Amino acid sequence: MESNVPTREEALALLKQYTRSEALINHAKAVEGVMRYMARKFGENEEKWGVIGLVHDLDYEQFPEKHCIKVREILDENGLPEDYIRAVVSHGWGICSDVKPESLLEKTLFAIDQFVLRGGRAVVCVDPYCVSDRPNPMERQMGKVHCRKVQLL
Repeated sequence: MESNVPTREEALALLKQYTRSEALINHAKAVEGVMRYMARKFGENEEKWGVIGLVHDLDYEQFPEKHCIKVREILDENGLPEDYIRAVVSHGWGICSDVKPESLLEKTLFAIDQFVLRGGRAVVCVDPYCVSDRPNPMERQMGKVHCRKVQLL
């Protein structure tokens, strides 16, 4: 079958063809958004990373026992390129897939999916003894945290 690089609209339509749950659709959109952000940070193809993030769980609702297996068939039938399919399948490595994430895209999808799946929260620990031009340890911590746009809870 000839490879077909889908647009975001085509990927979203494909996702909705197999997924009815708003929670799963929102999860897919969240992963897509983070993948697009990471693609920009790494200087990669934002459209490709976003589409892969959007379709990564499209088999989960209808085929939960075949997650990351059935998706290969679906994406192949729809003519997606092999590197797209491999990235999607690799996000279940060690859980429901034996395809190990190897590329930057695959590793990012694996990490982001696990992060978003668990609510998208992070714990950030800052070393109060870090080297900085700020004299006060608390100012050093706050400066480091704020420059990374992390909200302290």
